[in-house]
Amino acid sequence: MEAAKQFNDLTWADLTIIDDELKTVWEFDVKSLKYRDLWIVISQLKVKGVKNSTKEQTIKKLVYLHQFKARYNKILETPDPAPTSKEAQCPYRLLSILFSDTFAEGFSQLGNVAAHAELNSGKAANNQLFGKVSKKISKGKTRYTTI
Repeated sequence: MEAAKQFNDLTWADLTIIDDELKTVWEFDVKSLKYRDLWIVISQLKVKGVKNSTKEQTIKKLVYLHQFKARYNKILETPDPAPTSKEAQCPYRLLSILFSDTFAEGFSQLGNVAAHAELNSGKAANNQLFGKVSKKISKGKTRYTTI
């Protein structure tokens, strides 16, 4: 069939699906396509997992993947929501919290490295500053919201 040569530039947009059924590939009726022609369509669309499938199973797989790609592309086209005022100020709020009187001492000790012997013996201090900061922020204290 001459259809095999025409499928060189085939894309997902060239499939016509009506009522969850594949009707045409370009202008060619799916029922008139032979398995060999359908195999060329599959290879052009880079569909995997249909090597030993029947013609009907392959058509069902094409319909499923076309619908999946249509839904997924709609998700990708939605714009990201605008950041709220808290999100825009997050770095400054974090700095305000870290340099506050409550956490200043723990923040200043972040760079201190324990000696190798202390680490081996398990006696090194476990600085959990950011866990404490996270707990304070999650409690909803408004004290740290101003710069």
